[in-house]
Amino acid sequence: MFSSITFIGSSVVVVLLAGYWAQKYLPPPKPKIVGIDLGTTFSCVSVYYAGSGRVEVIPDDKGRKTVPSIVAVMSKSQRLVGYDALEYSDHDPSRVLFDAKRFIGLHFNDEAFHKEKRRYPFRMWLNGTEAVYQVGNSNETNDANKELNIRPEEISATVLMHLKKMAQKHLQVRTVEKAVISVPAEFDEVRRNATVQAAALAGLEVMRLISEPTAAALAYGLHQKANVSSVIIYDLGGGTLDVSVLMIMGGMFLTRAIAGEESGTTELDLGRRGIVGFAEITHIFANPYLTRLTLSHNKITVVPPSIVELAALEVLNLWNNRIEELPTSISLMSRLRVLNLGMNRLRTLPRGFGSFSALEVLDLTHNQLNERSLPGNFFMIETLRALYLSENDFEVLPSDIRNLKNLQVLALRDNSLIYLPKELGELSRLRELHVQGNRLSVLPPEIAHLDLVGPKHVLRLDHNPWVTPIAEQLQKGESHLIPYLRSETYKYLYGRHLAAGASPPPKLNDVP
Repeated sequence: MFSSITFIGSSVVVVLLAGYWAQKYLPPPKPKIVGIDLGTTFSCVSVYYAGSGRVEVIPDDKGRKTVPSIVAVMSKSQRLVGYDALEYSDHDPSRVLFDAKRFIGLHFNDEAFHKEKRRYPFRMWLNGTEAVYQVGNSNETNDANKELNIRPEEISATVLMHLKKMAQKHLQVRTVEKAVISVPAEFDEVRRNATVQAAALAGLEVMRLISEPTAAALAYGLHQKANVSSVIIYDLGGGTLDVSVLMIMGGMFLTRAIAGEESGTTELDLGRRGIVGFAEITHIFANPYLTRLTLSHNKITVVPPSIVELAALEVLNLWNNRIEELPTSISLMSRLRVLNLGMNRLRTLPRGFGSFSALEVLDLTHNQLNERSLPGNFFMIETLRALYLSENDFEVLPSDIRNLKNLQVLALRDNSLIYLPKELGELSRLRELHVQGNRLSVLPPEIAHLDLVGPKHVLRLDHNPWVTPIAEQLQKGESHLIPYLRSETYKYLYGRHLAAGASPPPKLNDVP
């Protein structure tokens, strides 16, 4: 008995000692998440070793720890990145593309774009309001010289893929799939989302986007110093100059103010300031050059009619406030291109809301809107490229949606839609359609006219109570559904379904 207990005790000691020696002498686990500084002129990738607390900036094959954010496009399938692309610029500068960070997620009018593109040796053109790189010749039949149109997200994705491969090789792992990426403090939601899309093209899941000033403060351990309560960060980058004031509270950083200038714009970030009304920030009306205003995550309830006095404003971000009503004057803001009103308490929109002359992105996510909330001219915003109506109370999408001829993104997730109008099939430029989480059981056959299946297109249909034929096709994938919607069999079934006049089904999560 005693010897058995002794043996068991000895075994436990051996296991503990083995664990101790393993922790002390065996190599630490490989990091699974990389940190990336995706810069305008240079980029780098790093890893954090949890066991030792060490941070390592990963070098390339020649020991260089930064990579030029440059891509040389040789053909559709062949590209050079970094220093190799830089060397190629001596041979053919028209194929060497850079400064993608200055264009990613940005929307231009003709005047601003032509002023900007004169600075570069390569060709660019304006696709609606989005800058697009162009290489090659439209008259060429040779694959190597064919004309290619490349979005800034694709250039950033190519740089990110290069950094990803550097990390995989250095860490000796098969793949790296997750990253934290730093972005300029003044990047709005549109530009942040474009950065996330670029990462997705590179096969990276973005765990978090962190502002560059916050990243700098963390790197110097300022959040751990007891005698530091506020800090000014100067970020003199290759394409931007930003000054940020951060407040340190309980180990966290709160951005109190941002001043920055990029491509001649003037921006002001007053997010997370506890602002209740515009009466607290009347100083903003004294700046006639203000182009971007962020007031997200505050407590604002009313937008005053005087908002129209910000005549130069192009981007207005009012995400996550308590706004219940908008002034009719807001649609008179002739330069406004991006309006973010998501996460508010809007039940209706003012008369004449569709009179915007330059609006391209409208976010009304998570309000209390329905088809009766929209003014008569809502669907007359001809310049609109992206419309976000998710998490509202729509049961019907008006057929006037057909008037938004330039629409490329339509988000209707988590409403109570019981059907989609056939007129949706007339939006020939639509490349993203999100209708998941509604009460849809059938789709109009006209949806098949849209080009929504492919690597650069998005069609989300999940979490709807589909009829069996559609559900069966979706199990095979969206690419199988579209041809089925074109079939005479489905058109017949669709007509029978409408003629039957059955009651709309409940949402899937409402089924007992």
